[in-house]
Amino acid sequence: MTVLGFEDTISFHDYDQLDELMPSDIVPMSTLIERQREIKSASELEQIQLSAQLALKGFEQLLPFIQPGISELAVANRLDSIMRQLGATKASFDTIVASGARAALPHGAATSRILRSGELVTIDFGYFVNGYTSDVTRTIALGQPDKRLREIYNVVKAAQGLIIDAIAPAVSGQELDQIGRDYITHAGYGAYFNHGTGHGIGLAIHEGPAISTRSTDLLVPNQVITIEPGIYLPELGGVRIEDDVLVTEDSHQILTASNTDLIVL
Repeated sequence: MTVLGFEDTISFHDYDQLDELMPSDIVPMSTLIERQREIKSASELEQIQLSAQLALKGFEQLLPFIQPGISELAVANRLDSIMRQLGATKASFDTIVASGARAALPHGAATSRILRSGELVTIDFGYFVNGYTSDVTRTIALGQPDKRLREIYNVVKAAQGLIIDAIAPAVSGQELDQIGRDYITHAGYGAYFNHGTGHGIGLAIHEGPAISTRSTDLLVPNQVITIEPGIYLPELGGVRIEDDVLVTEDSHQILTASNTDLIVL
């Protein structure tokens, strides 16, 4: 008997059509296609690298625009415009711009709030280029920030570096997550890191493998993952730094490599 496998995430309408038209039995294949998609071909990696390079270029062009007195929405809209001019087709999610106390919201969408001096501003963005996306987060300061905010920035940066250093084939998502979480906890901020450490990217902004406390996914060469630890202090602000990393045959390559020292505007 012939059997046709299909992605079990398709709509009922598509399933119904397959069931009606196919002479064979149809069987759901849970995560099979998704697992295959995690491993990128050389041509796919070229597009992801291009998206990553454009993301960094767009961020650099955005920096002179950011200043006290403009809104979070104005920053997000300017970055969208810059990225389209650079060749991106569309944003892979609503660009996050969270300033001041709102930076304590890990996924705070941009609002009409006005940026003020002495605050941190977190900008999380991703854009499709030829069908493939990158995912980057940078946190900057407008003037000299509160001493505690500068401290958590340095903690997040150090934690991210330790996680990235450990990326290699056969390392699990849980192991990577634990490295950063342990460092942040030892620094006294474990309760304020309240999301997973990362995820795969490619044709979608969220793919496997998962980098989280419960992930049993093992890294394999040619996956591209994000590493994005953060600390979020209610009523004060937050920090997240995110980079895209290629898993190589025996180690890793940072696709969004740039100076991640705190930028003070």
